[in-house]
Amino acid sequence: MSMIDCEFTNQSLKIVERFLQSAVVVDDWSFTDESSEPEPPKDFKSPPKRPTIDSAPPTEELPSVQAPEATDDNEGIQRFNPKKVIDAFANKGIVCAVLDPKQEELDSLYSTITKLAAISDVLIFDWSLVGDAGLHTREFIKNLVHNDEDNKDRLRLIVIYTIESKISDILDDVEREINKLPEAPSISKNQAEYSLHIGSTRIVILLKQDAKIPPENKELLARKIPFDELANRVIYEFTEMTYGLIPNVALQSMSEIRKNTSKILKYFNSELDVPYLAHRALLEDPADAEEHIVELISADLSAILEEANVKQHVNIDRLIEWLNLREVARQEFPFTKKNGSVSQLTKEQVITMLRDGISKTELGLTGKNKDRQEKNPQEIMLSQLFSGNPTAGTEAEEVFAHMTVFRTFFGAHTPTLTLGTVMKDEESDYLVCIQPRCDCVRLDGATCFLFLPVEVNPGGSVFDLVIKDNGNYVRTKITKKVASVKQITFTGDANRMITAEMDAGNYYFIAEPQNAAQPPKRYKWIGELRLERAISLSNVFSAELTRVGFTESEWLRLYAKKR
Repeated sequence: MSMIDCEFTNQSLKIVERFLQSAVVVDDWSFTDESSEPEPPKDFKSPPKRPTIDSAPPTEELPSVQAPEATDDNEGIQRFNPKKVIDAFANKGIVCAVLDPKQEELDSLYSTITKLAAISDVLIFDWSLVGDAGLHTREFIKNLVHNDEDNKDRLRLIVIYTIESKISDILDDVEREINKLPEAPSISKNQAEYSLHIGSTRIVILLKQDAKIPPENKELLARKIPFDELANRVIYEFTEMTYGLIPNVALQSMSEIRKNTSKILKYFNSELDVPYLAHRALLEDPADAEEHIVELISADLSAILEEANVKQHVNIDRLIEWLNLREVARQEFPFTKKNGSVSQLTKEQVITMLRDGISKTELGLTGKNKDRQEKNPQEIMLSQLFSGNPTAGTEAEEVFAHMTVFRTFFGAHTPTLTLGTVMKDEESDYLVCIQPRCDCVRLDGATCFLFLPVEVNPGGSVFDLVIKDNGNYVRTKITKKVASVKQITFTGDANRMITAEMDAGNYYFIAEPQNAAQPPKRYKWIGELRLERAISLSNVFSAELTRVGFTESEWLRLYAKKR
């Protein structure tokens, strides 16, 4: 969705401003006396070949943009003003660090940039460092895109802030070099915005205030950013990455947690060490105390978000502002039913639906005797109404359905087998674990685990679980019949749990063979249901397990079913 000057955009900009905490600028003109123009070095040292970039191109192939020559045209220009930039960020509550590398320091700067990138929200590079025509900046960016495994999913904005006017060439140059990387990532290029999107990283090019741009070139003139306006433009560019209702809630939530970090630390202080030790010693299994503390901290973080009322960013007022953006692009909202009929809804009708619910609207679904199936999103296709794209709307529904049911896995720990674990056997059949959590730990020897089969139902209208497997979303339905329960035996490890093993980028649980003649069977870890969803599934199965059958009058039973 394109950013338009409106209330929703203004709110989004404010949220991003509160979220951003740090920016790093790398510019070799940061603390240079600009009264005299230095001579470009006759020879500059090539950066070292990065260890994990096996096919990095030789230095002589890299420069495609010439460094500005020391001519009379460059006299009197201000290449960089660190004080104005730092002050501009400071006025927004953002800490800005400025690095002024010299030629002999550039090669050692790679490790510094990597460390700073792990904790900084924004990285800003001058294109030509010590007159190298972008060689080192290009390598810095490639290194961050390709090598920074620990932060590859980090939302990151990289700004190239340059005095050179040929920014189209710079954009093409960066794109070309990234495409040469081993296992080159997918790149989305926006020529009009002079930006590249690589995963969760956005690279954008801006011009310094004294860049030599012809007066008739309005497009490039609009990209000239004064030093004291750079902070505002960075906030705008970051907002481009997070422009939406749900991102606003997420950003505001993180801002509130950051703001209240000191309060959390004050509350969970060292005076609690002694009672914690006593609590642990009194437990039947002392290791459980470790989870108790994490749960306490998690509950307080949730309390911070509740008190901060972060949900206000998805209330009806914000939804109306969001719809106003959609209305700019299209005046009507097509509503398609399963029978193929299409109604063109006005914005007022859509607002009524969002405020009061679809049952309060005149869409043929208000009758009390209507079958509940008619209210199923698959029948009325509401996602298509709001997205304007049938395919994109359905895909977004699957993403959201998966997110609400599955716990997010950030990769910081190795999965263990527990209640709600979803895995896939060697025959590509899915299973979900219903073993009570307390029976998934403190294991001694081989232990039998209980699973329910999960059937794939790609084209059907009935499914209750959307699984993400190898990047694809799969619609499935859990079989909850007692007769369908599967038993698989696993042996606990040194931690007395069933811990997955990594192989070729995937996690696997290794089950005990059914007999000595068979090899161990592997089960691929798919994900883990959120705890409340896993407990709900366990309760449903328990109800099925304890069903009571008895003889009664059929006449009485039929009357009991009437509504």
